[in-house]
Amino acid sequence: MTGKPIAEVIAECALSQERAMLDACKRIMQLEQAKAQALTALASAYEVEDFEQHIRNLRDQVKQYLVLNDADSLLDAETGIEARLQLRKGTPVYDVRSLVQSVAGQHALLAAAEHVGMVQVDHKAVARARKTGAVFLDLLSACQMPGEVSAALVFKNRGKWA
Repeated sequence: MTGKPIAEVIAECALSQERAMLDACKRIMQLEQAKAQALTALASAYEVEDFEQHIRNLRDQVKQYLVLNDADSLLDAETGIEARLQLRKGTPVYDVRSLVQSVAGQHALLAAAEHVGMVQVDHKAVARARKTGAVFLDLLSACQMPGEVSAALVFKNRGKWA
């Protein structure tokens, strides 16, 4: 069997991957530049300074209106455009104060720090620890509280407007 040495094949493969990533970087820059140019043109056409900021401001205004008026939705009968708030569950938080009031809770926190390197008790850290099958998770889960609920503004087109 003749061919290239394995080290040469590996080097060529690495160069090929690097070339692909450099091409991806170039494409990202081209797209970012095109996006900036398009947003500048849109801002000019709609007579606003910053197109994306203008959209954020308008969305905030509609969201505030819905919240302040305790409205489920806002529907434009003429165009069929509907705006509504969609509630989203927040990330759970953990009541560490109540956990440390028991000896078992204190041991659970120490085990979390010692065995999986958890230095803060948050949902991501608990999810990582869950993968290890750690025994202290029952106690940590017992002190889990619901996170803050947020509302996303969602638009739907129910009419012929496009």
